[in-house]
Amino acid sequence: MKVALGLVSAILAANLYLAASQIPPPLATTCPYPVDLVFLVDSSESFRTSGFEEAKTFVQNVVNYFTLGENDTRVGVVTYSNIDAQITRIRLNENYTRVELLTEIRDIPYDRGHTFTGLGLDHVRNNSFLTVNGRRSNTLDFLIVLTDDESEDDISGPAQLVRDMGITVFVVGVGEESDIHQATLETIAGDPRRVFRLEDHDFLVDDSHPRTIREAICNATQCPTLTAPTNGALSTTATSYLTVVTFTCNPGYVLTGAVNATCQADITWSNPVPTCPPVQCAARAAPANGAVTPTGAVSYPNGVTFTCNSGYTLSGQATPTCQSDTTWSHPVPTCQAVQCPALTAPANGAVSPTGAVSYPNSVTFTCNSGYTLTGATGSTCQADGTWSSPVHTCTAVQCPARAAPANGPVHCSDGPS
Repeated sequence: MKVALGLVSAILAANLYLAASQIPPPLATTCPYPVDLVFLVDSSESFRTSGFEEAKTFVQNVVNYFTLGENDTRVGVVTYSNIDAQITRIRLNENYTRVELLTEIRDIPYDRGHTFTGLGLDHVRNNSFLTVNGRRSNTLDFLIVLTDDESEDDISGPAQLVRDMGITVFVVGVGEESDIHQATLETIAGDPRRVFRLEDHDFLVDDSHPRTIREAICNATQCPTLTAPTNGALSTTATSYLTVVTFTCNPGYVLTGAVNATCQADITWSNPVPTCPPVQCAARAAPANGAVTPTGAVSYPNGVTFTCNSGYTLSGQATPTCQSDTTWSHPVPTCQAVQCPALTAPANGAVSPTGAVSYPNSVTFTCNSGYTLTGATGSTCQADGTWSSPVHTCTAVQCPARAAPANGPVHCSDGPS
């Protein structure tokens, strides 16, 4: 008995070693996100045994590019041939390790029979991509159809129903146009860009083709290219699924809207591009005896213009600007009254006040006793810095002529006699 058990153990160990030795090492993955990935593999007579083995190698090589796990990429495999031969070989939720999964793929049997691709698509839709069988709501769904012959049933309707579930379909067609038409492959995929044609089954084992499929899957979901907001920038121009773009505004502009946007599974962004309106500086008060234009708040990098009323001159910056930190570049200026030059008092008179006089003040002229003023009694400082009237004169008072006394002359003198 012990000998028999030992023999069985040895055989199992040998089989496990053989299985492990035939599994290729893991390959680097460039997919930034997990996916639910199902393969629909043609197992009909046209593939032949050797071709079907190469098809399984192709599936293994594609799978080997992904990080596998319950919370990473999940893989399912379905084979199809005759009307009653659509078989789920691996479900999405079977949670195999990498070695276990690749071993299960290698051990899938070859069925032979006819080619009913439409029924295979229906099987995938009704079985593989169900929540109960491991489909997730928060990951992207992909189907890779591998076939080498025209289908004996309708493929247009079933393919459309699969795509209507939000599943992205890729097709690998093996053979010449006479074997399987390009139009058939495009009908299944729904987009000629997701069709890959190989001339012969031998090409299935060329690793460049699985790599191309991997890259196509990782880049299949592309959101529209975003444009940076006016007066702003975005952190990346990438548009693949789960890409997060961060928006910023230039100095002097404030972000209005969401800071981030994420590319979603439905190839839309989670938020629209925000706007970057300019910051606002507080309204400036007009200086005394002056005005400011415009009134009210002002946007960066605009400015205001200060002016003074007639008779006043501006002291300070006439055109300060609104800065990026919402402060003004200069303080409010002042409007200083125009100065008229000091007037000299008339001879034999006086002026009050003395010294320079500001617009619109006045001075008063007076004459000393014995003199009378000729002209206006004052002069006003005007807006242009000139006086309204010139300095007048003080003229000596004139006494009337005296008649000579009887029997005597009259003499004139400059003082009392």
